[in-house]
Amino acid sequence: MFDALQRYVRGLPSTGIYQGPLGVHASSGSPFVSGASILLSRDIAAELSDDAAAIISSNNDAVPDDVAFGRWIANKYGAESVAEISSRIAADRRATDNQTFVRPYGKGIMDFVYAPAYSQVPQEQAYHYHFHSARMWEMENFHRRFFTR
Repeated sequence: MFDALQRYVRGLPSTGIYQGPLGVHASSGSPFVSGASILLSRDIAAELSDDAAAIISSNNDAVPDDVAFGRWIANKYGAESVAEISSRIAADRRATDNQTFVRPYGKGIMDFVYAPAYSQVPQEQAYHYHFHSARMWEMENFHRRFFTR
């Protein structure tokens, strides 16, 4: 899994990268990448840091941090409006024509929240495996079985 992610990242451009499992926040309508799997290029990470005070002060609707980042990135880097980016994500279409708001490896995520343990196996193009937080031992066992060297 880690080797595949490294190969993927090496093939990306060096700037403008904001990728991962995409979502649209239900109450705010903002596009975002799941906080557990955000992939940022150095330029966007640096600008997030530089603009931290503004991002925090504009987060008056108390959305989660990954949603606040997503809204800021959509407004600053999105080739389309926030509404258009969100509608494309909701329709499961690529969100923009640049590297912002793109799912690497197709969807990139395997959701094992309700999946039985026997079906919890790595997928070639997945880099994030989602487990139910109330059953963390499943994630631990999964990583121990498949990714311990």
